[in-house]
Amino acid sequence: MRIESVTGEVAIPGEVGGPALRITLEVTNSTPEDFDTPAVVVNLYKGAARSPAGSLLNPGSRAFPDKIAPRASAEGIYLFTVGPDDRDDITIEVDLAVGTPIVLFQGKVN
Repeated sequence: MRIESVTGEVAIPGEVGGPALRITLEVTNSTPEDFDTPAVVVNLYKGAARSPAGSLLNPGSRAFPDKIAPRASAEGIYLFTVGPDDRDDITIEVDLAVGTPIVLFQGKVN
């Protein structure tokens, strides 16, 4: 996982631009079958109250490809509005598919 500080840009109605985090995730399919990714969900929560961060498309978001081939890896890039004062305690939630464990990353982001 790579986390970058960026300035989020409004691309569609409902987005709020400003300080943001761009999260790059890499998933490796260790199975002998294609792994379908259209249902992947990534969320980011801020602070002890786990307030949800707004999502953004720009700059540079990119969903995972529709399928990850057996034994292959792929990247997805997700952006969330998170101001500098809200980066001491974040939780990133990654839900890859129904029936798979949800992965949580928690900590401080500089």
